[in-house]
Amino acid sequence: MATIIVEHHFSARPPADEFEQLSRAIDAELAARGGRFERSYLSEDGTRMICELTAKDAESVRDAFRAAKAAFDTAWVAQREEAQSASAPAKSEPLHA
Repeated sequence: MATIIVEHHFSARPPADEFEQLSRAIDAELAARGGRFERSYLSEDGTRMICELTAKDAESVRDAFRAAKAAFDTAWVAQREEAQSASAPAKSEPLHA
């Protein structure tokens, strides 16, 4: 499975009930294709959103969004990078001096 990022831009914040109904439709279409929703980030003004999904590929996610009649700007495969803690030792450093 791959991590897929979907980007959305809205002219205005979608109404909560409309957003919830669309989310359920997308979830059902993703599940039918073996994918699942992981998390999303919505801008404070509600006009931009990034969703993280798990699916076999970006095309199956695009198909799911189209089948749910959900608009999106782009969907792409991502590699997850984690920030290292400043207090964590580098991999080459010994844990004990």
